[in-house]
Amino acid sequence: MSAPLQLSRPLVVFDLESTGVDTLTDRIVEVGCVKLEVDGTRSARTWRVNPGRKIPAEAIAVHHITDADVADCPRFEDLAAELLAYFAGCDLSGFNVVKYDVPLLREEFRRAGHEFPEGGTAVIDSFQLYMRLDPRTLGAATKRYAGRELEDAHSAAADAEAAADVLIGQLREHDDLPRDPSGLSAWAQQAPPDALDAEGKVLWRDGKAVLGFSKFRGRALAELVEQEPEFLRWMLRKNFHDTTKHVISEALEGRLPEAPGAPGDAGAAASAS
Repeated sequence: MSAPLQLSRPLVVFDLESTGVDTLTDRIVEVGCVKLEVDGTRSARTWRVNPGRKIPAEAIAVHHITDADVADCPRFEDLAAELLAYFAGCDLSGFNVVKYDVPLLREEFRRAGHEFPEGGTAVIDSFQLYMRLDPRTLGAATKRYAGRELEDAHSAAADAEAAADVLIGQLREHDDLPRDPSGLSAWAQQAPPDALDAEGKVLWRDGKAVLGFSKFRGRALAELVEQEPEFLRWMLRKNFHDTTKHVISEALEGRLPEAPGAPGDAGAAASAS
């Protein structure tokens, strides 16, 4: 069996706790990181962050971090340079980081005047790998791949430790997976073969484009343009992949996807991403 993970540069496995689930407007209250070095050594860091606003009760119920806990902690803009130096030259990983943690961290860095992540950074989402291998939760993934129960769930430090263990366990169990971060990132983010976008939010079924998620799953895109245009406009405002937004915006302007392989078909956007 080949080595579990072949690194050419360090890999930071991280998890965030925040004031909510909106990656554009919510703020980070905790950053938990595990750094896996090329030589196999492993270290951990945790930062608490004052979000500059009250932490909603529903968020506290999840991660148990209160306003008093972060009252004397630095703001993100005061930590930005230190965090950027910590992430510099590293690839990234975590559990569900593509949809949530990376966009949230990117927005925090943007507000502080920095670009993140740096060019050429591979992002391995062990949740995406897990959903393709055996859909479950982080707790179940930790039990299967790390052989232990997930303790202190929704603590950024504990979740980051668990995500690191899950990634290593996945690679040990599935010898056919790529060994390098770039290969793993590409493998995990493959869209379904019938997808018209990079995320599989719009699928080609029975000769027509249909939505692949939400309460409108399976509904024809042409039908949604006529009956639920506000939902499609909501998609354009949210953190969906650019190829998804391209298909939706084209449909709203009256240019519905053509059959895959047809001249100018919308699916080309996904294959080109």
